[in-house]
Formats: sequence, C-alpha cells, structure tokens
Amino acid sequence: MSLFRRISKQLRFLNSSFPLLVAPLLSAADPAVEDTAELEQRIRFSEAKAMDTEFLPLQTAAILDNFYRRSFGGPENWAKVQSMRFDGILHLPQGKIRFIAFKKKPNLCKVVIFGGGAQRMIMAYDGEDAWQLMNSESDDPVDMPELEAINFIRDAELGGNLMFPKFPGKQIERLNGRIVEGSSCLVFKVTRPDGQEVEYAIDATTYSERQMAVT
Repeated sequence: MSLFRRISKQLRFLNSSFPLLVAPLLSAADPAVEDTAELEQRIRFSEAKAMDTEFLPLQTAAILDNFYRRSFGGPENWAKVQSMRFDGILHLPQGKIRFIAFKKKPNLCKVVIFGGGAQRMIMAYDGEDAWQLMNSESDDPVDMPELEAINFIRDAELGGNLMFPKFPGKQIERLNGRIVEGSSCLVFKVTRPDGQEVEYAIDATTYSERQMAVT
C-alpha cells in the first residue's frame, strides 16, 4: 500500500472515530488555508446545511437522524466543533513515520508527514486546490496528481460524506442491509458530485459506523 493510500485510510478513520476524538480534540487549530477559497466553500456548505434530512424518505431520514445524534451529538453539538487535530504513526516496512492531520469545517484538510531529520511532506486541500510539498525537493507546493487529489478531497470533509445530504450534486441511496463483524447493519451509498461512490454500513442497534468503503 502506497504512502498516500495509507494517509487516505487514516483520514477516513479520523471521520469514523469522531465520537471518540471530538472531546479532547475540539480546538481552533488552523490548517493555514487561503481565505477566499475557504469562504466560498463555507458558503456552499452553509447553503446545504449539515445533518439536514428533511427532503429524504422518512425511514432514511430517521436512520440518519439517529446516526447523527449517536455519532456526533446531533446538530447542537456539531455546531460547537470547528476543527480537529489528529496525531498518528504510519507503520511501514522501512519503519515508523509520524504524521499530523488537521481538519477544519467544512472540508479543509492538511497533513504533515515527518521524515528523517528536518524532512517534511505536506499534503493539503484548501477548498479549491489539492497540493503537496516536499521540503527536501522544493520550497514551492505543486498540484497533487489527479487521482490522489480526487481521493484526498473525498476524505477531507469533516464528519464524512453523510454529513451534508443536501450538498449540490450529492445523492444518498439506501441499499440492502448486511452483516459486518457479526452486527446487522443498515447500508447507504453516497454518490458525490464528482461521481465517486462511498458506502457506509451503520449498526442497526447502536447507529454507529461499522464500515466505510469506496466503491
């Protein structure tokens, strides 16, 4: 598995682990993004409104409302959250690598990977562009390769892809349920505006996220 794919997996873990992480990590951490891009993204997401299930089928809306309440504390608690910081270790064949991920509402993200000595690799999405910088090679950022950019942007959204059902171009569809690790789960497919599809398996009893997969 490539370094980038490992980082993407950690970003998805950050979203799914929100209930465990939000209390100690609630902060004003600044991912250092460009003001104009941030403002434009905030406008688009504010128009969509987080956790808005009003237009969804009644049963789907009820399930997602329970998911939001159990996993994120509902809209009132979510409104208090501005950003998160996550410190982690990547275990690679050649050794361990430390990284820090910053996420800020609605979908701004910055990941710093610490190499040997003063080496740093930075990957970020500022609401407009996905870019990366390797300080051992250059002081200037470059555009992230297209496929990596698509995946990075997908996983940048704080709270995950179920958070904004009304975001322009996004579709949420309920699929047949399945068993995940012995638990009966309710399954939803999110089709993003860029066409990517993400499936979420939500525990039918606890309403916690059991599985997330990019299809």
